[in-house]
Amino acid sequence: MLEEKWALLSVSNKSGVIDLAKLLLKHNYRILASDGTHSYLESHSIPATRIAEFTNAEEIFDGRVKTLHPLIHGAILFDRENPAHLTEAERRGIKSIEVVVVNLYSEEQFDIGGPALIRAAAKNHRSVTVLTDPSQYAGFEAALSQGTLELIRYDLAKSALEATARYDLSILRSMSTPLRYGENPHQDGSVAGARGVAGVTLIQGAQLSFNNYLDIDCATLIASDHSLRTTVIVKHGAPCGVASDNDPHKSFLKALESDSISAFGGVIATNFEVDEKLANEIISGFYEVLVAPSYSSAALSLLAQRKKMRVLVLEKRESQTLSMREINGGFLFQSFDAIESSSTWKIVSGAIADEKSRADLEFAWRCVARTRSNAIVIAKNLATVGIGMGEVSRVAAAKNALARAGDKARSAVAASDGFFPFPDGLEILAQAGVKAIIAPQGSIRDEEIITAAKRLGITLYFAANRHFSHN
Repeated sequence: MLEEKWALLSVSNKSGVIDLAKLLLKHNYRILASDGTHSYLESHSIPATRIAEFTNAEEIFDGRVKTLHPLIHGAILFDRENPAHLTEAERRGIKSIEVVVVNLYSEEQFDIGGPALIRAAAKNHRSVTVLTDPSQYAGFEAALSQGTLELIRYDLAKSALEATARYDLSILRSMSTPLRYGENPHQDGSVAGARGVAGVTLIQGAQLSFNNYLDIDCATLIASDHSLRTTVIVKHGAPCGVASDNDPHKSFLKALESDSISAFGGVIATNFEVDEKLANEIISGFYEVLVAPSYSSAALSLLAQRKKMRVLVLEKRESQTLSMREINGGFLFQSFDAIESSSTWKIVSGAIADEKSRADLEFAWRCVARTRSNAIVIAKNLATVGIGMGEVSRVAAAKNALARAGDKARSAVAASDGFFPFPDGLEILAQAGVKAIIAPQGSIRDEEIITAAKRLGITLYFAANRHFSHN
């Protein structure tokens, strides 16, 4: 019974399927087809077996349940190299489906059986070939004719899982909350999710925009990186001011002082409750969004005076272990960029930083790790005083940070998200009065950088990890 080879065809896109079916028959596959595909094959005189005949179970609920059957999924999933599976398959009358050809219908119809078939075939890709697009048929024909199907199954399985992932995302989008627009007015935008930043609670103000969500995500991530009371001000996805202080009011003022011009119309995030004093300070300026874990009742009364300002509660960000970005034709995955303890740093030049300077270095390191590369953060008294970011040159990033810092750079510290490839960036920071720097090691010129730091008389620490951020 298991000597029979079956191919399951269930396609909404009928392009090329007749030639594919003829090829399968030529190679001694028996064809199993869903009703729509079966009718199409039948109209072209292609012999095939209906799903209902194969399972001896009629479709139910207007076709919502047809392929979700043990005889179908068992025929795809059993392990051909496991004697116990082979014995069980024969005992249960389970045949061997070795090719699965499925196109998903539109997300409006919310396909259930199709993704399940694709995922089953992808899981068992050592034995089962899965095709999800007519463009794959030619490669399948070549491999089948050459007897090399085992060489293409893995890549086809990856493509299949990408297809189901995109399909799930399209359904999620159809169930998401529409936004006025995306990053730009000509783009559609929506948000899906009920937790963390995606599920943030709006207390007052207009609906959040696409860009608001991006800025809130950036701001709250930075705030959550700090254990002291910290205020973060973000504009266009980048921090323009970050400060920590035991006094919440001072933490805001210090963050604002970092770049008060850029802060106009920005997003404010805190990792502490907003009280009346801070609320009074905030309403004296113009900001798009304020997000905090909580607010005093007096603070909310004051904030209500700014009816257009979006006031939100985010008690805690969701923990993250994975980052994902879409690229053309696929996805990039990486582990979340957690910031390591400063205990792993090593001093390579100058005197060991005193307690205050060490705290500033740690603060700057946490800030630069969340700042778009290339980035330099200059900090003093647990506050950013100059941020240079998004540059193609580390020297340009240092110059921009110094331009914002001005005289405050003197006796400040600096953090670099990447190593210094040449001494020039280090030199202009030292010349401006920066006394201590933290940067990752890893340049082929590290020794040259260390020599320069010693010559300039500054303290230089090396960290084991770099924290590039290209978002």
